[in-house]
Amino acid sequence: MRRIVHSLLGLLALLLVIFLIQNADTVQLNFLFWSFSTRRAFLVLLMLLIGLAAGWSLARVRDVQHRRHTAQANQPEAPEQPPPPQ
Repeated sequence: MRRIVHSLLGLLALLLVIFLIQNADTVQLNFLFWSFSTRRAFLVLLMLLIGLAAGWSLARVRDVQHRRHTAQANQPEAPEQPPPPQ
């Protein structure tokens, strides 16, 4: 099993190196009044990380909301109090 994991990690590392070599060109990024140059591979990896963080955050928020809803649904209902005598 360890051999398979090491082989897969090696393959992923090789693919990452190939990706970095093929995307070594410099690109210009302009956004509103901000402009900078960076390597295309860095930009793609940055967008990937931003997307992963956004997806994880949204999943976390949904999980918290689901837990709150489940906790409220599992609470026993309080017995009704009779109206006070007049």
